[in-house]
Amino acid sequence: MEKRPHFLIVSFYIQSHVTPSLLLANRLVRWAGARATFSTTVSSHRCIFSTTTNPLSFGGLLSHIPYSDGFDDGYHPGMIADSDYYDTHLKLIASKSLSSIVGDLAAAGRPVTCIIYTCFSTWAAAVARHHCIPSVPFWIQPATTFAAFWHYFHGYDSLINANVGDPFFPVAFPSIPRLHVRDLPSLLTVTSDDPAAIHLHPLLDMCADMDSGRSSELKPKVLANTWSELEPEAIASVANKVEVFAIGPLPMEAAAAMAIAGSEVSIFKEDEKDYMAWLDEQPEGSVVYISFGSYCKITKEQAEEMAKGLRESQRPYLLVLRKDNRWDGRQSMPEREGMVVEWCAQSKVLAHRAVGCFVTHCGWNSATESLAHGVPMVGLPQWMDQGTNMWLVEEWGVGVRAEVSEEGIVRAAELRRCLERVMGPQGSSSDIESDSEIKRMARVWKERLQQAADGAMTKRIKGFVEEFALQEKVKLKLI
Repeated sequence: MEKRPHFLIVSFYIQSHVTPSLLLANRLVRWAGARATFSTTVSSHRCIFSTTTNPLSFGGLLSHIPYSDGFDDGYHPGMIADSDYYDTHLKLIASKSLSSIVGDLAAAGRPVTCIIYTCFSTWAAAVARHHCIPSVPFWIQPATTFAAFWHYFHGYDSLINANVGDPFFPVAFPSIPRLHVRDLPSLLTVTSDDPAAIHLHPLLDMCADMDSGRSSELKPKVLANTWSELEPEAIASVANKVEVFAIGPLPMEAAAAMAIAGSEVSIFKEDEKDYMAWLDEQPEGSVVYISFGSYCKITKEQAEEMAKGLRESQRPYLLVLRKDNRWDGRQSMPEREGMVVEWCAQSKVLAHRAVGCFVTHCGWNSATESLAHGVPMVGLPQWMDQGTNMWLVEEWGVGVRAEVSEEGIVRAAELRRCLERVMGPQGSSSDIESDSEIKRMARVWKERLQQAADGAMTKRIKGFVEEFALQEKVKLKLI
């Protein structure tokens, strides 16, 4: 039986959880010499293996074993009337399935030494306890949102709940520059009858589990998909209660992983259109890349306003518009002015010389990928962590927030204003000397992240594995 540590990484089924979880598994294997098993739902697992020709294995140290959530043909919000039913159903079915995986791995001579779980998979901690295995949450969002949830569950709930109706009400968490209500994760401001409110339950469970595991000798750990230099205040905000291992941002690994696998690991199939060849034909820094991720949807009215703004800006664009966002008026985005695809390899697109701006929902994966490639952003945050991510983007000086109308729509004139602020007026020089301050800061952060990837990030992931081993020795002495 081998002695190398074996981490079982349990991911929620959606793309925003799958991507960083797989990249974390890659880092644990490649940078720390550990063994890792990646596990997501059967339905997402099937999608990954149908869209990726060669999922990474790194000499057999990385394996992929799915768990069942009872919806092996895929679960979509709205499939069942009672969202609480899915939560209860998930805990029962998935816990039993994951427990079997842990038992099978032990029987095969590869016992799991730690379970790492993403923030909506907190039921995995109970499975770990059942098998007497330690568990560590993996925070796939920025450390700032972790700090916001932590403080909310430790005394700030009354203040926030009393002011959810005022988007500009200031909220001062310890050590963090002042945010406003609109900058908080949306789960902290939704009403109890909102379908999304159910996602607050596992986060409460996570914090409660971390509180119960604290001792005088040890603080609970959390792996965070961030870089300590990106969010030093947020990490400091909880440092006296939680040990935060900043082992990201993981999209820095995406290009290397893609080069090995032959394509990005995704639950969605890439469009057959040769969008990279189209990008090759465009002038440097001229293209507006637009994507709202795997979950967010845009309305027909919003798409029409966007089309008008792009036409008026006279800039070529590459728009990602999934099948579930098609409508009869899709022709309002004429492809003579750009290209519309159902899905693309985002890391490749952002690395292309022709891309000069990313219009994004500001999901954390997208924001950090854009940061890693030095592409400035126009943000249209929708929900979850996206408002906080947008606040960070502005704090770093690498993007601008598009303001919405009273109807909640980003109008054409506003989009055009944001594009000109980020990219400069249409027809302006593309020389570095004439670049906007936002473009300059995007280059600065790209260089900083590249330098950190050469050493600091490797040390942190190795440090986590070493600290984990040390913590296990301390626990043995306490028993």
